[in-house]
Amino acid sequence: MWDDVAVLSAVGAGLLACIIALIFAMRVPAPGKPKRFCPLCKSELDEKETLKGLIVDTKPPQKILIRGCSKCAPPEEGGSW
Repeated sequence: MWDDVAVLSAVGAGLLACIIALIFAMRVPAPGKPKRFCPLCKSELDEKETLKGLIVDTKPPQKILIRGCSKCAPPEEGGSW
């Protein structure tokens, strides 16, 4: 009889640990930087890829015209940030 209680206790503890681990995994975001996307073509940007754009107004607040990423921006665009 005590063997059955010990087995059920071990199974219950393991099941509880699995449930807690699943809840923790759902609430905690994955480590690392979040993914970045181009606002125009919606493609995922590489870690060092930049957006291309033009500064339209030099007086504060500055207005910036986003021209796209390296995949969708016109080839003559030179500025990036």
